[in-house]
Parts: sequence; structure tokens; C-alpha cells
Amino acid sequence: STKYPVVIISHGWRGFRNLHTDIAEELASNGYFVVDPLTGNITSTPGLKLLRSNQSSHTFQLQYLDLDGNTHTETITLNLEARDNSTTATARAQEAGTLNLDLNKLVIINDFAESKSWQGNFHISGTDAEFFEIFDNRSIRNVMPIDHSDRGATPYYFNVIFEAGDGAKFSEAVTLYIADTLSSSANLESEEAVITAIKLERLTGYSEFKELNPGGTIHLSGTDANFFLLDQENNQIISKEPALSARNYDLSLNYRLNDRTTFTENINLLVSASTLNKSTVDATAAEAKELVIDAEDMFYINRFAARDGFQGKFKLKDINSGENISQFFTVDKVGNITSHPEFLIDFEKGQTEFDLLMHYQKADGSDSFESRVNVKIQNDPIDDYYLNLPLIDLTTIEKAESSADVLRGILVELTSTEVKLGALKNQLTYNISYQYAKAMNSKVAVGRINDADMAKELTNLIKLGLLNNASNSMLANTMSAKRVAAQLLFDSVT
Repeated sequence: STKYPVVIISHGWRGFRNLHTDIAEELASNGYFVVDPLTGNITSTPGLKLLRSNQSSHTFQLQYLDLDGNTHTETITLNLEARDNSTTATARAQEAGTLNLDLNKLVIINDFAESKSWQGNFHISGTDAEFFEIFDNRSIRNVMPIDHSDRGATPYYFNVIFEAGDGAKFSEAVTLYIADTLSSSANLESEEAVITAIKLERLTGYSEFKELNPGGTIHLSGTDANFFLLDQENNQIISKEPALSARNYDLSLNYRLNDRTTFTENINLLVSASTLNKSTVDATAAEAKELVIDAEDMFYINRFAARDGFQGKFKLKDINSGENISQFFTVDKVGNITSHPEFLIDFEKGQTEFDLLMHYQKADGSDSFESRVNVKIQNDPIDDYYLNLPLIDLTTIEKAESSADVLRGILVELTSTEVKLGALKNQLTYNISYQYAKAMNSKVAVGRINDADMAKELTNLIKLGLLNNASNSMLANTMSAKRVAAQLLFDSVT
């Protein structure tokens, strides 16, 4: 058989035996075996495969140099035996939609396949073989998504088998552990709406993790998180105003535990155009002589009309027949709704909520859109009784008396408002004075605490000084006593 050189390196220094290990590894990198010069342990070169198919035996010499300079040589023949037809392996991977386990990582079964010149095929069997398949004789991949929550800490068990062309088989039993990536994804779809809501129970990954780990807090992040907010009272994520337009939205729901472990659910929401051509709008407006609802507040019907170039026609209708509410409002060609001037919108005396149906018909009559508009009137305290000013008329005695009643009511309201503002001013002044006094008391308390700390430290300093003086006096007295005793002994001897 062919002989191979064996290199023995000794740095000649005392000390750390691994000194110049990099040089030794470099010298031995082209050989088959490396020997430890201190222990004589022989190992094969890392990364070098010893296969019977390449060479069934290896012969080399081990030399030992003793302290007298004598060399002892031993010839070693290493015969490679055929291994058993099975082995075991442990693999680890993170949960994922697609797993790819490199078959090259299964070294032993690959050695067997190499010994057969790769003339054969891999296949999978065993308990969990249904979850995996061999791809292109190069990797193992899953046939369905692998989620840590499916099994938790329980691993997957399967056998990777290589069957050679000559009928020889080799099996490697694989135990695959799946690690939790603390993340999952959800793909959701919705049509355009005034408010888009995502119920948190639909996010299965988050729900399962929260069930196992209660007590965490949630927050939103991601590219489009600014379009949404958390409605924890109703356990949902809702869109902000204005309404979402048709496109993809990417955001993440993060669930954080007290130990700072964070689970992330990545949400991809596809909002598509409405197929019903209907929408609902909730609008609010303050009482006024003339009420105006901007077309931009009615997002969907306004966009529908804009795509038609506003060539069609808007029309207002009553939702409930017989109310005749729409007669007090008009809509212009771009969708702005305005109340009639003679129809005063007064929170105290008038109707505080209106339901209208706005209809838009395309110019060619091919399509239409309907939007239900619910208008809620809010009170404007500053303008209370102002809406009655147009009623003041001094042309006749009767109208003048009526106007005087109106002005009297306005004066009463102004007086009441002045009283309320005065009371609020007094309350704010009291609160400011109280907070100022509270801040001053806090400063005084901090000063007293600092004084107490200073007094305590001074007391400890004086105490340590007294102890130090006492110890010095004791040492001085001890030394003096020793000198007196020594003098007495010296005098008695002489």
C-alpha cells in the first residue's frame, strides 16, 4: 500500500501545548492523520473522508523521541471495516412554510451513497414520513407548512434511506426538532368600507401563543401600521379615517410578555374595490345657520363620481318615506351637501340627527352608487342663542316685544356662561396654587432629607475618627509598655 508522511511538530518551548496549533494544522492539512505530540493520540484530518471505496486500509509510522535522543518507531496499519447499514442523526430547524434540509448534512448516509458512486435513490419512510419528501436527491423538504404550535417540543421522526443500484440499502433515522420563530403570518381580504375591522381571534398564531402565555401587551408596527389602531375593548384592529383605498396593507401585531419575549403576527390585508356600490357614512356637524357636509367626508361615493369625471348627477333621497328631510338639503355637482338657509339647525330646539340617502348615477346610465349618510348635530355652546338673532325685528310693537324676549334670553345665557367661566377660572387658579405649594413642599422635604443624610455621614465620620484615635492610643500604650518591659529586663541582666 502507498505510504503517507506523518508530521510531528514540537515548538520546543514549555508552556501551553496548543501553541502553534495553526501551523501544525496547516502542515497536516494535506495528510490523512494528525498526532498529538504530548499524548500520542492520532486523529484523522478534519473534513477528510475515509471511505473503503477509496482505500480500505492505511499504513503509517508513529515515532517517539525520548529524552536521551533515541527514536522509537511503530508501524501502524489501519483497516477500514464496513459500517452497519443504519445510523441515527438529530436535526434542528425553525418553523416555516417551506423547510429545506440539506442531505449533505447527513454525512454517514452520504458516505454510503458516495461509496456506491451515487448510483441509487433516496426516499423517506417512518412515523412522520407523510410530512416530508426528497427533492432532487439533494434535500429534504416538507409537503405542508410546519408550525411549532402543531407539536410544541415533540420532534418529527422519519428515516432517510438510500437504495443503491446493486440492492444495498442504508438507513439514517432522523429526529427533527422544530424551533418556534415566535412569528406567524395571516393573509386577509376585505372589501372597501368606511371602517375595516380585523378580529384578533382570526389571527390564529397570536391567539394560540396568547392562550399559552397570558398576561402580555400588544401593539402595532409595520409599513402600514399608521392606517390602523387597536380597539382592545372590542378585541379588534380597526382602520383609521379616511377609509382604506383598494390595495395591499402590511402591518404586524406584536404580543410582548413581561420577560420581553415578543410574538409577531405579520398581517397582509388585501382591500379590494366594493362590488355592491354601497357605503355608509357617519358625519358630525355643529349646529349652524347653514350646515355643510364636505364631499371628501363621503369617500367612496365621491371616488366613484371622480372616476366618472363628475359627469353624472347626485340626488338626495329620504331613507324612510314620509319624512321629507331631503327637501331641506341640496347637493351640488361635486357631492357637497348643504342645508337650506331658512332651515335652522339648532341643537336645543331642532332635530339632532338626520338620515339621508345620496345617489349618484353615471352620465351614460351604466352604473350607480348609493351612500347612506347619517348626520349627527353637536351642540356649540359658544353659539347658543346666536341662531335666533335673525329673528330680531323692530318694525312693529309685537315683533319688538318678541325681539326683546330673544335678547333677554341671550343676556341670561351670557350671564350663565360668564358665571361658568368664572367658576372654571377660580378652579384653575386654586389648582395652580395647590400644585405650586405641593412643589415647594417637595423641595423642602428633599432639602430636609439631604440635611439628614449629611448629618448621618458627619456622625459616622466623627465616630470613625474617635475609633481611629483610640486605636492609635492603644497601639502607642502597647509599644510603650513593651519598651518599659524591655528596659527592665535589660537593666536586670546588666
